[in-house]
Amino acid sequence: MPAATLKPTAVRWPVPAALAVAPLVLGVLVSFSSDHSARYGLIVLAIFAGATAVASVVGAVLLPAGSPRLGAGAKAVLGALGAIAAGIGAAAVGDAAAGAGAATTAWTAAGVLALLAVVDLVVGIRRRRADRFGRDWITLGVLEALTAVVVVLVPSEYDYQYTVSDKGGLNPVHLDLTSSVIVVGLLGAGLAIIGVYLAIAAVSLMSGRKRAESATEVTA
Repeated sequence: MPAATLKPTAVRWPVPAALAVAPLVLGVLVSFSSDHSARYGLIVLAIFAGATAVASVVGAVLLPAGSPRLGAGAKAVLGALGAIAAGIGAAAVGDAAAGAGAATTAWTAAGVLALLAVVDLVVGIRRRRADRFGRDWITLGVLEALTAVVVVLVPSEYDYQYTVSDKGGLNPVHLDLTSSVIVVGLLGAGLAIIGVYLAIAAVSLMSGRKRAESATEVTA
C-alpha cells in the first residue's frame, strides 16, 4: 500500500499501550481474586484511575497540540481526582453496611468512568475525520460508558444465598452472591475489555507504522 494512502494519525502506539497496562492487569486480578468486597473494588478503581492519570501524562507529552493533548491532560486530572475519591471511599466503607458499600463502589466507579468516557468521546468525535485513531477514541469512550452504566444497575441490597453440594449431597458449601460481588466482578470485566481493546489498538498502530515505513522505502 503506498504511504500516501495510509490515513495519518496523531497517536503513537505507546499511548494506548500505556493506558492498556492497568486495566488488563486489574481485570485479571479481579477475575482470580476471591475478595469481591466493596473495599477491594474501590482499591482496584483507585489503582486504575491513578494509572490512567500517569499514562495520560505520557499521552500529553507524545500527542500533538490541540484536542488530543487537551484530552490527555483532562484525563490525567480526572484520573488523579478519581484515584483520590476511590481511595477515600475505600477507607470509609469498612464500617458501612454491605449495601451502602456496594452502592459507594458502584457510583464512584460510574462517576470516574463516565467522566473519562466524556473526554474520549469528545476527542474521538472531533478527530474522527482527521485521525484514523478517532474511531478508537470513540469506541473506548463507549466501553467506559457501558461499564459505568452496568455497575450502577446492580441493586445495592441484592443478596442471594445458595448451597452447592456434590451428587451425594455431602459436604455442602454455602455461598452468598451479594451486590458487591456483582459490582466488583462487572468492574473487573469492564476493565479487562477496555485493556484488551487498548492493547489491540497499540498493536495496530505499531504494525501500521511498520507498513508505512516499508511503503516509504519501496516508493523512495
